[in-house]
Amino acid sequence: MPRSLLLRLLPVLLVLLVLLALLPAAPPALLASSRTPDSPPAARARPPLQNPTAWWAESHPSADPGQTRSLPFRATNHSDTPRTLCFTARADSSTIWSAGPTAPACQPFGAGEERELSVTYTVRAGAMAGEQGRVSIGVHDQEDPTYRNTPPWVTVTVNPYLASPTVTAPAAGTRVPGSYRAEFRLTSNSNLSRSYSFSVHSSDTTVAQVGAAPAAQTVSAGQTVSVW
Repeated sequence: MPRSLLLRLLPVLLVLLVLLALLPAAPPALLASSRTPDSPPAARARPPLQNPTAWWAESHPSADPGQTRSLPFRATNHSDTPRTLCFTARADSSTIWSAGPTAPACQPFGAGEERELSVTYTVRAGAMAGEQGRVSIGVHDQEDPTYRNTPPWVTVTVNPYLASPTVTAPAAGTRVPGSYRAEFRLTSNSNLSRSYSFSVHSSDTTVAQVGAAPAAQTVSAGQTVSVW
Protein backbone atom coordinates (compact mmCIF):
# COMPACT_ATOMS: atom_id res chain seq x y z
CA MET A 1 0.00 0.00 0.00
CA PRO A 2 1.41 3.43 -0.88
CA ARG A 3 2.73 5.39 2.04
CA SER A 4 0.65 8.40 1.10
CA LEU A 5 -2.55 6.35 1.44
CA LEU A 6 -1.59 5.16 4.91
CA LEU A 7 -0.96 8.69 6.01
CA ARG A 8 -4.42 9.73 4.77
CA LEU A 9 -6.12 6.76 6.63
CA LEU A 10 -4.31 7.25 9.93
CA PRO A 11 -6.60 10.03 11.25
CA VAL A 12 -9.65 7.90 10.44
CA LEU A 13 -8.21 4.94 12.39
CA LEU A 14 -7.49 7.14 15.37
CA VAL A 15 -11.08 8.42 15.41
CA LEU A 16 -12.43 4.84 15.31
CA LEU A 17 -10.22 3.83 18.26
CA VAL A 18 -11.45 6.79 20.30
CA LEU A 19 -15.10 5.91 19.53
CA LEU A 20 -14.57 2.28 20.57
CA ALA A 21 -13.04 3.40 23.84
CA LEU A 22 -16.08 5.56 24.58
CA LEU A 23 -18.61 2.73 24.07
CA PRO A 24 -20.22 1.41 27.42
CA ALA A 25 -19.20 -2.06 28.63
CA ALA A 26 -21.62 -4.94 27.91
CA PRO A 27 -23.91 -5.80 30.91
CA PRO A 28 -23.01 -8.95 32.91
CA ALA A 29 -26.31 -10.58 31.99
CA LEU A 30 -25.41 -10.42 28.28
CA LEU A 31 -22.00 -11.89 28.96
CA ALA A 32 -23.45 -14.64 31.10
CA SER A 33 -26.08 -15.49 28.51
CA SER A 34 -23.39 -16.66 26.15
CA ARG A 35 -22.31 -19.32 28.64
CA THR A 36 -23.85 -22.76 28.82
CA PRO A 37 -25.74 -23.01 32.16
CA ASP A 38 -24.42 -25.54 34.64
CA SER A 39 -26.50 -28.69 35.03
CA PRO A 40 -28.31 -28.98 38.44
CA PRO A 41 -26.81 -31.54 40.83
CA ALA A 42 -28.37 -34.94 40.52
CA ALA A 43 -30.99 -35.66 43.23
CA ARG A 44 -29.97 -38.38 45.68
CA ALA A 45 -32.11 -41.44 45.10
CA ARG A 46 -34.25 -42.53 48.09
CA PRO A 47 -33.77 -46.20 48.96
CA PRO A 48 -36.91 -48.14 48.00
CA LEU A 49 -36.98 -49.94 51.38
CA GLN A 50 -37.25 -48.20 54.75
CA ASN A 51 -37.53 -49.48 58.30
CA PRO A 52 -41.17 -50.00 59.31
CA THR A 53 -42.25 -48.46 62.61
CA ALA A 54 -44.64 -49.37 65.41
CA TRP A 55 -45.74 -47.42 68.47
CA TRP A 56 -48.22 -47.94 71.29
CA ALA A 57 -51.57 -46.18 70.92
CA GLU A 58 -52.21 -46.35 74.70
CA SER A 59 -49.56 -44.96 77.03
CA HIS A 60 -50.87 -46.14 80.45
CA PRO A 61 -52.85 -49.36 79.97
CA SER A 62 -54.45 -51.21 82.88
CA ALA A 63 -56.48 -54.38 83.40
CA ASP A 64 -58.58 -56.12 86.03
CA PRO A 65 -57.44 -59.40 87.58
CA GLY A 66 -58.37 -62.27 85.26
CA GLN A 67 -59.15 -59.91 82.37
CA THR A 68 -58.08 -60.55 78.77
CA ARG A 69 -57.27 -57.27 77.02
CA SER A 70 -56.35 -56.06 73.56
CA LEU A 71 -53.61 -53.44 73.71
CA PRO A 72 -53.67 -51.27 70.53
CA PHE A 73 -50.61 -50.15 68.59
CA ARG A 74 -50.05 -48.53 65.18
CA ALA A 75 -47.70 -49.78 62.46
CA THR A 76 -46.47 -47.99 59.31
CA ASN A 77 -44.81 -49.24 56.12
CA HIS A 78 -42.37 -46.46 55.21
CA SER A 79 -41.14 -48.15 52.02
CA ASP A 80 -42.09 -46.93 48.56
CA THR A 81 -43.47 -50.35 47.62
CA PRO A 82 -46.05 -52.68 49.18
CA ARG A 83 -44.48 -54.84 51.89
CA THR A 84 -45.58 -57.60 54.24
CA LEU A 85 -44.93 -56.69 57.87
CA CYS A 86 -44.61 -59.24 60.68
CA PHE A 87 -44.92 -58.70 64.43
CA THR A 88 -43.48 -60.19 67.63
CA ALA A 89 -44.70 -59.57 71.18
CA ARG A 90 -43.11 -60.44 74.51
CA ALA A 91 -43.69 -59.73 78.18
CA ASP A 92 -41.27 -59.25 81.05
CA SER A 93 -40.89 -61.72 83.93
CA SER A 94 -43.64 -60.12 86.05
CA THR A 95 -46.00 -62.53 87.82
CA ILE A 96 -49.14 -60.66 86.68
CA TRP A 97 -49.37 -62.51 83.36
CA SER A 98 -51.67 -65.48 82.88
CA ALA A 99 -51.39 -65.72 79.08
CA GLY A 100 -49.81 -63.84 76.20
CA PRO A 101 -48.93 -61.42 74.94
CA THR A 102 -49.99 -62.58 71.48
CA ALA A 103 -48.99 -60.55 68.40
CA PRO A 104 -51.10 -60.27 65.23
CA ALA A 105 -50.23 -62.35 62.16
CA CYS A 106 -48.08 -61.00 59.28
CA GLN A 107 -50.07 -58.61 57.09
CA PRO A 108 -49.58 -56.89 53.70
CA PHE A 109 -49.21 -53.10 53.82
CA GLY A 110 -49.42 -50.70 50.91
CA ALA A 111 -46.63 -48.19 50.25
CA GLY A 112 -46.69 -45.68 53.12
CA GLU A 113 -49.73 -47.32 54.73
CA GLU A 114 -50.43 -46.93 58.46
CA ARG A 115 -52.75 -49.26 60.35
CA GLU A 116 -53.95 -49.94 63.92
CA LEU A 117 -53.47 -53.46 65.29
CA SER A 118 -53.44 -54.94 68.79
CA VAL A 119 -51.60 -57.30 71.13
CA THR A 120 -53.68 -59.61 73.36
CA TYR A 121 -52.74 -60.55 76.93
CA THR A 122 -54.43 -61.92 80.09
CA VAL A 123 -53.76 -60.80 83.65
CA ARG A 124 -53.62 -63.47 86.36
CA ALA A 125 -56.84 -63.77 88.39
CA GLY A 126 -55.04 -63.34 91.71
CA ALA A 127 -52.98 -60.30 90.69
CA MET A 128 -52.82 -57.60 93.34
CA ALA A 129 -53.89 -53.99 92.78
CA GLY A 130 -50.97 -51.82 91.66
CA GLU A 131 -48.84 -54.71 90.42
CA GLN A 132 -47.22 -54.02 87.05
CA GLY A 133 -45.77 -55.80 84.04
CA ARG A 134 -44.24 -54.63 80.77
CA VAL A 135 -45.07 -55.58 77.16
CA SER A 136 -42.96 -55.09 74.02
CA ILE A 137 -43.96 -55.21 70.33
CA GLY A 138 -41.56 -55.54 67.39
CA VAL A 139 -42.17 -55.15 63.64
CA HIS A 140 -40.02 -56.32 60.72
CA ASP A 141 -40.19 -56.70 56.95
CA GLN A 142 -41.04 -60.31 56.09
CA GLU A 143 -38.87 -60.48 52.95
CA ASP A 144 -35.92 -58.64 54.53
CA PRO A 145 -36.00 -58.85 58.35
CA THR A 146 -33.05 -56.47 58.63
CA TYR A 147 -35.62 -53.71 58.15
CA ARG A 148 -37.16 -53.65 61.62
CA ASN A 149 -38.23 -51.51 64.56
CA THR A 150 -38.91 -52.09 68.28
CA PRO A 151 -40.60 -49.30 70.24
CA PRO A 152 -40.10 -48.85 74.01
CA TRP A 153 -41.83 -51.14 76.49
CA VAL A 154 -45.29 -50.17 77.74
CA THR A 155 -46.26 -50.79 81.39
CA VAL A 156 -49.55 -52.49 82.30
CA THR A 157 -50.95 -51.83 85.80
CA VAL A 158 -53.43 -54.09 87.64
CA ASN A 159 -56.61 -52.22 88.62
CA PRO A 160 -58.11 -52.33 92.12
CA TYR A 161 -60.86 -54.94 92.27
CA LEU A 162 -63.46 -54.93 95.06
CA ALA A 163 -65.64 -57.94 95.86
CA SER A 164 -67.83 -58.98 98.74
CA PRO A 165 -66.04 -61.10 101.34
CA THR A 166 -66.95 -64.70 102.02
CA VAL A 167 -68.14 -65.45 105.58
CA THR A 168 -68.32 -69.01 106.87
CA ALA A 169 -70.43 -69.62 109.99
CA PRO A 170 -69.73 -72.32 112.56
CA ALA A 171 -71.61 -75.58 112.24
CA ALA A 172 -75.10 -75.70 113.70
CA GLY A 173 -75.67 -77.73 116.82
CA THR A 174 -77.45 -78.01 120.17
CA ARG A 175 -76.13 -76.39 123.30
CA VAL A 176 -76.96 -76.63 126.97
CA PRO A 177 -77.68 -73.29 128.62
CA GLY A 178 -74.49 -71.31 129.14
CA SER A 179 -72.09 -68.86 127.52
CA TYR A 180 -70.33 -69.72 124.26
CA ARG A 181 -67.99 -68.17 121.69
CA ALA A 182 -68.69 -68.73 118.00
CA GLU A 183 -65.92 -68.53 115.40
CA PHE A 184 -66.78 -67.10 112.00
CA ARG A 185 -64.25 -67.19 109.15
CA LEU A 186 -63.96 -64.21 106.79
CA THR A 187 -62.09 -64.34 103.47
CA SER A 188 -61.33 -61.15 101.54
CA ASN A 189 -62.08 -61.54 97.82
CA SER A 190 -60.72 -58.09 96.88
CA ASN A 191 -57.22 -57.62 95.44
CA LEU A 192 -56.18 -54.98 97.99
CA SER A 193 -56.37 -54.57 101.75
CA ARG A 194 -59.80 -53.66 103.14
CA SER A 195 -61.17 -52.81 106.58
CA TYR A 196 -64.25 -54.76 107.72
CA SER A 197 -66.61 -53.90 110.57
CA PHE A 198 -69.04 -56.37 112.14
CA SER A 199 -72.48 -56.47 113.72
CA VAL A 200 -74.18 -59.35 115.55
CA HIS A 201 -77.86 -60.27 115.76
CA SER A 202 -79.97 -63.04 117.21
CA SER A 203 -83.02 -64.36 115.41
CA ASP A 204 -84.62 -65.19 118.76
CA THR A 205 -83.35 -63.41 121.85
CA THR A 206 -85.41 -65.68 124.10
CA VAL A 207 -83.16 -68.55 123.01
CA ALA A 208 -79.82 -66.84 122.34
CA GLN A 209 -78.65 -63.47 123.42
CA VAL A 210 -75.57 -61.93 121.82
CA GLY A 211 -72.95 -59.63 123.23
CA ALA A 212 -70.95 -56.79 121.70
CA ALA A 213 -69.86 -56.99 118.08
CA PRO A 214 -66.24 -57.94 117.31
CA ALA A 215 -63.78 -55.14 116.66
CA ALA A 216 -63.14 -54.04 113.08
CA GLN A 217 -60.27 -55.74 111.26
CA THR A 218 -58.07 -54.85 108.30
CA VAL A 219 -57.73 -57.87 106.03
CA SER A 220 -55.16 -58.21 103.25
CA ALA A 221 -56.11 -59.23 99.74
CA GLY A 222 -57.15 -62.89 99.68
CA GLN A 223 -56.51 -63.35 103.40
CA THR A 224 -58.77 -65.45 105.68
CA VAL A 225 -59.21 -64.40 109.34
CA SER A 226 -61.17 -65.59 112.35
CA VAL A 227 -63.92 -63.39 113.75
CA TRP A 228 -65.13 -64.17 117.32
